[in-house]
Amino acid sequence: MVTINGVAISWDATVDSLNNVISRINQSATGVTATYDEQNDKFVITSNKTGSVAVGLADTAGNLLTSLGVLAATQGIGTGASYKINGGPLQYAATNEVTNAVTGVTLSLKEVTAAAIKVTINADTSTLKARLVDFVEEPR
Repeated sequence: MVTINGVAISWDATVDSLNNVISRINQSATGVTATYDEQNDKFVITSNKTGSVAVGLADTAGNLLTSLGVLAATQGIGTGASYKINGGPLQYAATNEVTNAVTGVTLSLKEVTAAAIKVTINADTSTLKARLVDFVEEPR
């Protein structure tokens, strides 16, 4: 048995193929995607989360992850998203969804860029206007 991000994944060396184990990992709630890179003969586990998040890995029974070289490998940890608002100080987010930069607005950071990106946010006053007109014209 292996544990990935606290989720136990069972396997049986006498029955399971590597593809079976990969499918079991990918169908679980581990928050990772497992693949086998045939060209480089590597078993790869990639976090589905963005930002600087390590993947918790352990061989809890047997030595599957050790045999596949996963436990000895150095994890490539991502970095948190960084952004500036109106030329202000550099700010960081743990994910690519920023919800606290501008009240009522969620920014979805899609790609890395060194160039500034202009975002224009306009208030939708048409709904308010229509409701006021309806209220004023409503018979009493």
